[in-house]
Amino acid sequence: KQWYQRRVRALMSLFFIPESPRYLVTSGQRGQAEETLRWYFKWNKVQFPEQFKLKVYENLERGNMRDVLQPKYRKDTILISMIYFGNAFICHGLIVFLPIALTEGFCGMAPKKPRSDCLIPTQADIMDYNIITSAAVLACILGLILGKHVGRLLPLRFFTFCLFSLMCLLFICINSLVTRAIFFSVKFGAAAANILIWFLILEIYPTVIRNSASGFINFWGKSGGALATGLIYFLYYVNPFLAVTTFVLNALLSFVAAMMFDKETKDVTLLDTIEQGEDEIEGSKQTFLN
Repeated sequence: KQWYQRRVRALMSLFFIPESPRYLVTSGQRGQAEETLRWYFKWNKVQFPEQFKLKVYENLERGNMRDVLQPKYRKDTILISMIYFGNAFICHGLIVFLPIALTEGFCGMAPKKPRSDCLIPTQADIMDYNIITSAAVLACILGLILGKHVGRLLPLRFFTFCLFSLMCLLFICINSLVTRAIFFSVKFGAAAANILIWFLILEIYPTVIRNSASGFINFWGKSGGALATGLIYFLYYVNPFLAVTTFVLNALLSFVAAMMFDKETKDVTLLDTIEQGEDEIEGSKQTFLN
């Protein structure tokens, strides 16, 4: 009942929720920003702190790309970028691959050449596509649950491993039902990994460089997605084997990078500056390894 009430309140709040405090602060409305924060606390039934102080970081204090790639964050940034590139490639590649594969009856590496003309999907194909893509909704829910109760790192490694294994199964043809089940599972694993990636992106960096880090990593994710939409379409009509191989290589990239990434951010206090709390995430890393 409480869960239902919270969801109803969240939907209702969309119609009268105030402007974001971040926008109000950056536009010089600090008083209104504090009032908005008080509204948020009251809405969530949390007591507003008595010793509240609103701190604003001026543009000169904010970080840049050099800070994102400094030695302290370089490894994390590169590995998360690799994970996100591979995962985004798979997610966007599936948008192109699934409709073609379903309409042409793709089944592993069965000896059936793809047609050179476009086929009109049947109602059954559209229904199959809707069922497969619905996996993303279920995956987002599971990703949030695992991220909250288990952590970010172990579920990410699990889903990237499953994604790599499932992509390898696309080389095998058993029957159309099994192929569709693999498509569903691939969509599920890619969406769940995507949720966990964004947990890490937002939690690993301090406030002053969080936007810069998000933009840098998102650039590589979008690059992977843009590359996939053209490349998968082209490779499929050259040989479906090449398209599947490309999916497998990107799934392997994400899995290897996830195994190399070794920082858990669950329950870690979010930092404001680069200098603040330098040992907090490092301490969580040692706890995870031990």
